[in-house]
Amino acid sequence: MERQEDCVRIGFHTCEDMLGKLEREGQRLLASHDADDVMNFCMTGHHLLEDWLRWSGSDVMRKRHKMITGDAKAVIQILYDISNGSKHFRLTREKSIKARVLDKSYAEPIDDWWKYFFAPTFNYETKDLGLNHEQFVSQVIGYLAWIVRGPGDTIPQNLLAELEQLRKSQDANGNDKDPSPDPCKS
Repeated sequence: MERQEDCVRIGFHTCEDMLGKLEREGQRLLASHDADDVMNFCMTGHHLLEDWLRWSGSDVMRKRHKMITGDAKAVIQILYDISNGSKHFRLTREKSIKARVLDKSYAEPIDDWWKYFFAPTFNYETKDLGLNHEQFVSQVIGYLAWIVRGPGDTIPQNLLAELEQLRKSQDANGNDKDPSPDPCKS
């Protein structure tokens, strides 16, 4: 029997294939609110950027990846931090330790009927930014879809505007400055 290429891949051969997997895992995460799905989402996104882009991506894709800066880069680094922290238990590589931006990740407690029926959410906090997992999934998929599919050489302004709005709505601790009251609580 002849050996397959340099590795065996089942069903995934391009960056677009891996992006499709990431999008499906994002939908599964938003429906389940399960830590397994958080880890799978983050590991797929991490490997799409670090492995698939390097070996299967185009020069244009790699150029777009290098254009990610500021808060957008922090969102991508959260992806790496969760992937590495969950996979390796303890960060030992100096590069990963120095690059880390995620200060805190936690699931909201199920303390009311709304969360009981509609699931709690995970939250991710850096020194300067707090995201719930709906925002995190939207941002990650938005940036990675732009890197892989385009179009253009400019980071999508709608994603940057969402991050800027989040930053403006949060105080220095990542708490909402003007939280909307929960219509279900009285």
